[in-house]
Amino acid sequence: MSFEMKAHKTSHYGPSSTTFQDNPHFPSLEDTSSKSDDGLWRFMLALLSTLAAVATFPLSLLVCVLIIREYERVVVFRLGRVEHGTKGPGILFVLPCIESHVIVDMRTFTASVPQQSVLTKDLVSICVDAVIYYHIQNATLSATSVVEPHESTKLLAQTILRSAFGRYNYADLLANRESVTTYMQKTLDDITDDWGIKIERIDM
Repeated sequence: MSFEMKAHKTSHYGPSSTTFQDNPHFPSLEDTSSKSDDGLWRFMLALLSTLAAVATFPLSLLVCVLIIREYERVVVFRLGRVEHGTKGPGILFVLPCIESHVIVDMRTFTASVPQQSVLTKDLVSICVDAVIYYHIQNATLSATSVVEPHESTKLLAQTILRSAFGRYNYADLLANRESVTTYMQKTLDDITDDWGIKIERIDM
């Protein structure tokens, strides 16, 4: 009887040990080794790039030194990955060959939505246009989440403009135009927030 009890305990804890090793929350030895090798290669390439910049000084200053204005921020990519978030304003040193950068203008922009014919909820056709005021509040998202942030914002505003007027009757639009502007600004801002863009106001 005693032997059977011990065998039962062994069979109970055996699968538990296997499940622990296969648990996805615990990194495997292969994942840890891969990350370690990746970090080592990145360090070695950064070191070689730095030595190359020093060896070619002062010619390397032409391609390695950036002057960032007060209203600009820079997103630096090292070997394809964002390096330490945004940088600037001031003087920035970029390693040759392994680092690239995107300069983002943080000032307020205006986007003009051309006049277009839209239908109201009661099928009245009207012509409307709009001007959008916005700025980039997160340079990293702007550089990594959308290809053309300014053009994408303008095209998205055109689509939302048509859908916004389709929610109201013509009489309601005449009585309360601000409700359309508020709806359009909130809808546009909710989407562009993932792009690092803040909608300041919309004039129609």
